[in-house]
Amino acid sequence: CRRLPTLYTSLYNAQRNNNCYPFGPCTCASKDDPQRYSDVLFTPDLVVARTGEAQGFSMLPKEQEATVSLVTAAAPNLKFAGELYDPDLMYDTVKNIFVAPRLAQPQTTTLVLGAWGCGAFGGDPSKIGELFARALARDGYGALYQEVHFAIPKYSPNDINADVFR
Repeated sequence: CRRLPTLYTSLYNAQRNNNCYPFGPCTCASKDDPQRYSDVLFTPDLVVARTGEAQGFSMLPKEQEATVSLVTAAAPNLKFAGELYDPDLMYDTVKNIFVAPRLAQPQTTTLVLGAWGCGAFGGDPSKIGELFARALARDGYGALYQEVHFAIPKYSPNDINADVFR
């Protein structure tokens, strides 16, 4: 949220005004009762107004600011909460990640993705990568966009996320 100063307010208002929270695996008791496991939240027109951590999150000059839209999707917290990991429900979420931007802003041509759920939550990058590959190649969700990118930094020599999603 530091780089996108209006994101927190947007998410807070989604909870307060639109009853959009909670969503994701935390709402799911079982595969038979998924609740809002695969829901995503689309937040349009956020301004990237700060630099990254290496530059101390300093304010960007207006001419360097960018406007982006963001899909928020909750992955199951396998490390700390023991939430349900179900490949079918996970794939439904991946499909929603692809579809939500085009439904909300049909002019969207580029989708930038991360290693969803593969960091602190403990998801297996190989399994998550397979879900995205299936959506992109086999099921044609990549055709919704002119460009799809995975922006995944390598934080340490042991961090395999960037390699898996390459």
